[in-house]
Amino acid sequence: LIEKNSLSKTKFLKKNKSDARILQNIMKSSLRDYEGRPALIHTDILYTQPLIANTEEMNPLESHKEFFNTLPINCLIPAFNYQFPKLKKLDLRTAPIEVGSLNQYLHECNWANYRSFDPMFSVLGRGNAPFQPTKNLDAFGRESIFSYLEKGGGAIVMYGAKISSLTFLHYIESKIEGVPYRYKKSFSGELIDDHGILHHIEWTTHVRPWGCDLDYDWIIVENILRDKGVLQPLVNGYPKLGFYV
Repeated sequence: LIEKNSLSKTKFLKKNKSDARILQNIMKSSLRDYEGRPALIHTDILYTQPLIANTEEMNPLESHKEFFNTLPINCLIPAFNYQFPKLKKLDLRTAPIEVGSLNQYLHECNWANYRSFDPMFSVLGRGNAPFQPTKNLDAFGRESIFSYLEKGGGAIVMYGAKISSLTFLHYIESKIEGVPYRYKKSFSGELIDDHGILHHIEWTTHVRPWGCDLDYDWIIVENILRDKGVLQPLVNGYPKLGFYV
């Protein structure tokens, strides 16, 4: 296995069942303070392979799934799909997940009990869905998955994913009045929930002005989070395995 530490350097990691189990236990211990709480898990399994041992009995995606089942947190897996503003219709049962192969695998193998009711920022979860279908939706409002995380004292786990995957930043922006590079926009359309029921919805999100070339300085964002003690490593000594917020 090769773990990329920079554009020019690589680090080789030895991987076996014993090593993987040790790393898994360290990660579970790191998340113990959030036991039972909601945690949004952004994934990039390219960098989390040291957590999964090489075995002939189980494919890697299945191994990641089984590991998630052992975590002390209430795992919420992004099932984001970005087509609703263009198509004005989405079926949560069949719409592909556009943010990771592991996420799509979890959807296809029916790992989750629900896919939450949102045409763009839905999540896969187990147990009872936190929200019921409603006609008027706000992607970053009080009934959003991001508000649910905040109210529940939850965490955001970057499971190998880069800080640029931190969608929660948009929720923070939505709570700040007068952010000059965002404005609210509504879209009307049809959303079929995970039970096959059709709903006519009005969905509001915030978008950047047309023609606005915008990007974040993610290095500064990450440094601020680290300096404030908000960003914590999942496994000390393995920064590429990810962190939690």
